[in-house]
Amino acid sequence: MAQNNDFKVFQGNYIPADGAPLVVVSGCSDKGKLYSEYFIFVQDSDKSFYTQSISCKEIDSDIKLDINFMMDYASEGAIAKLNDHLYQKFQKTKERAYLYYEYKLSKTDSSALVRLYMRNQYNDRLKMMLKNKMCPELFEFLSTIISLPKVVLEN
Repeated sequence: MAQNNDFKVFQGNYIPADGAPLVVVSGCSDKGKLYSEYFIFVQDSDKSFYTQSISCKEIDSDIKLDINFMMDYASEGAIAKLNDHLYQKFQKTKERAYLYYEYKLSKTDSSALVRLYMRNQYNDRLKMMLKNKMCPELFEFLSTIISLPKVVLEN
């Protein structure tokens, strides 16, 4: 089967003291295997970051397993991880408000990653994503944005 790959960027809803996370999901099909992964940038004071890779063999069946399925699966995993993040915040702070929040994701464009880099936020994490290089399109996009100049705010 020919190699097939894609990536999507999602913005999470805003939650006080946790911000609005940015989630990157990629999918790739190569040599009879399907791969997907997610990267989560939480805009909290800790600058929390999570990543997970998922893979399975392609099957010849009426069940449609493709990169879109894998990316949807990774998106669901990212939401579960974000909601677990909120629970861990509750465990740490004992602030009950964290129990009532729930993250939801909305598709956004890839310029959100450009802004993240140009604002000098999470640059070490973005560079770490390049090492995974599971999805060639994501690798190429990250390589391009990392070569961009950063924004300097002047008074």
